[in-house]
Amino acid sequence: MLAGEFEVDAARLEVIEQLRESMEKSRKIMLDDEVDRKVRERWTQLHTNTAAVLERILRSAKFAEWERRMRELEAAGQLPPGGTGV
Repeated sequence: MLAGEFEVDAARLEVIEQLRESMEKSRKIMLDDEVDRKVRERWTQLHTNTAAVLERILRSAKFAEWERRMRELEAAGQLPPGGTGV
Protein backbone atom coordinates (compact mmCIF):
# COMPACT_ATOMS: atom_id res chain seq x y z
CA MET A 1 0.00 0.00 0.00
CA LEU A 2 1.36 3.42 -0.92
CA ALA A 3 1.64 6.44 1.39
CA GLY A 4 -1.17 8.21 -0.49
CA GLU A 5 -3.43 5.20 0.02
CA PHE A 6 -2.77 5.33 3.78
CA GLU A 7 -3.81 9.00 3.80
CA VAL A 8 -7.00 8.22 1.89
CA ASP A 9 -7.79 5.32 4.22
CA ALA A 10 -7.18 7.49 7.30
CA ALA A 11 -9.39 10.26 5.93
CA ARG A 12 -12.09 7.73 4.99
CA LEU A 13 -12.03 6.25 8.52
CA GLU A 14 -12.34 9.71 10.05
CA VAL A 15 -15.34 10.56 7.84
CA ILE A 16 -16.97 7.21 8.63
CA GLU A 17 -16.59 7.85 12.36
CA GLN A 18 -18.08 11.36 12.01
CA LEU A 19 -21.04 10.01 10.03
CA ARG A 20 -21.67 7.29 12.60
CA GLU A 21 -21.60 9.87 15.40
CA SER A 22 -24.04 12.04 13.45
CA MET A 23 -26.35 9.08 12.95
CA GLU A 24 -26.21 8.30 16.67
CA LYS A 25 -27.17 11.87 17.53
CA SER A 26 -29.98 12.01 14.97
CA ARG A 27 -31.35 8.66 16.17
CA LYS A 28 -31.55 9.96 19.75
CA ILE A 29 -33.43 13.05 18.61
CA MET A 30 -35.74 11.04 16.34
CA LEU A 31 -36.77 8.81 19.25
CA ASP A 32 -37.16 11.62 21.80
CA ASP A 33 -40.89 12.13 22.37
CA GLU A 34 -40.22 15.47 24.08
CA VAL A 35 -38.93 16.96 20.83
CA ASP A 36 -41.45 18.59 18.49
CA ARG A 37 -42.73 16.33 15.70
CA LYS A 38 -41.50 18.65 12.93
CA VAL A 39 -38.02 18.74 14.45
CA ARG A 40 -37.98 14.94 14.66
CA GLU A 41 -39.06 14.73 11.01
CA ARG A 42 -36.18 16.98 9.95
CA TRP A 43 -33.74 14.88 11.98
CA THR A 44 -35.19 11.73 10.41
CA GLN A 45 -34.46 13.17 6.97
CA LEU A 46 -30.94 14.10 8.08
CA HIS A 47 -30.49 10.58 9.45
CA THR A 48 -31.65 9.06 6.15
CA ASN A 49 -29.32 11.27 4.10
CA THR A 50 -26.39 10.52 6.41
CA ALA A 51 -27.03 6.79 6.12
CA ALA A 52 -27.01 7.07 2.32
CA VAL A 53 -23.69 8.93 2.34
CA LEU A 54 -22.18 6.39 4.74
CA GLU A 55 -23.35 3.54 2.52
CA ARG A 56 -21.73 5.13 -0.55
CA ILE A 57 -18.44 5.64 1.29
CA LEU A 58 -18.40 2.06 2.55
CA ARG A 59 -19.27 0.71 -0.90
CA SER A 60 -16.52 2.84 -2.46
CA ALA A 61 -14.00 1.51 0.07
CA LYS A 62 -15.04 -2.06 -0.69
CA PHE A 63 -14.67 -1.55 -4.45
CA ALA A 64 -11.26 0.08 -3.95
CA GLU A 65 -10.16 -2.95 -1.92
CA TRP A 66 -11.44 -5.33 -4.62
CA GLU A 67 -9.56 -3.39 -7.32
CA ARG A 68 -6.37 -3.45 -5.24
CA ARG A 69 -6.72 -7.19 -4.69
CA MET A 70 -7.36 -7.81 -8.42
CA ARG A 71 -4.18 -5.87 -9.30
CA GLU A 72 -2.24 -7.98 -6.79
CA LEU A 73 -3.60 -11.21 -8.29
CA GLU A 74 -2.81 -10.03 -11.84
CA ALA A 75 0.72 -9.07 -10.80
CA ALA A 76 1.19 -12.48 -9.19
CA GLY A 77 0.06 -14.14 -12.43
CA GLN A 78 -3.00 -15.67 -10.87
CA LEU A 79 -5.39 -13.77 -13.18
CA PRO A 80 -5.09 -12.89 -16.86
CA PRO A 81 -4.41 -9.15 -17.43
CA GLY A 82 -7.56 -7.05 -17.76
CA GLY A 83 -9.98 -9.27 -15.91
CA THR A 84 -11.11 -12.80 -15.39
CA GLY A 85 -11.56 -13.72 -19.05
CA VAL A 86 -15.21 -14.60 -18.51
